[in-house]
Amino acid sequence: MRKLLAAAFALVAALAFFVVGSPSASAFGSEVLGCDAGLGWTANSCSDLGSLSYNTPIEIDFSVHNTSGSYSTSWTVTGPAGSITQSCNAFLSNKPCISRGCTASWLACSIYTSVGFHDKTFTASVTLIQSGQARTLSAQAFIWEAA
Repeated sequence: MRKLLAAAFALVAALAFFVVGSPSASAFGSEVLGCDAGLGWTANSCSDLGSLSYNTPIEIDFSVHNTSGSYSTSWTVTGPAGSITQSCNAFLSNKPCISRGCTASWLACSIYTSVGFHDKTFTASVTLIQSGQARTLSAQAFIWEAA
């Protein structure tokens, strides 16, 4: 009788595995936030000597690498004057602003710095949400004036 019950249990377990499926493989947790301020993408932080002129904007691109699957995102970007939330065109803004991305469906966030915002630190944080799990990553960009 025990052998019959064990065999029946094994059959039910095998059928359940095929109906429900195996757990999905996920690499959630291996993502890295980095940035590029003109010298190429690096994980966690980047820097640039900037321009010889305060009148030349610098674009900083924050982006998530080592992704798998799809995500929802929530971005926060701060600079010398606090939170950066305004969208812009590089040559029409006199303060740091978002040039593209930084939305719930983007894995990238680009900002422009402008007049008087050299020798400063910009920080981006992104919360990644995938299959009910959340993880927050941060990266910093250091911009120094070369003059």
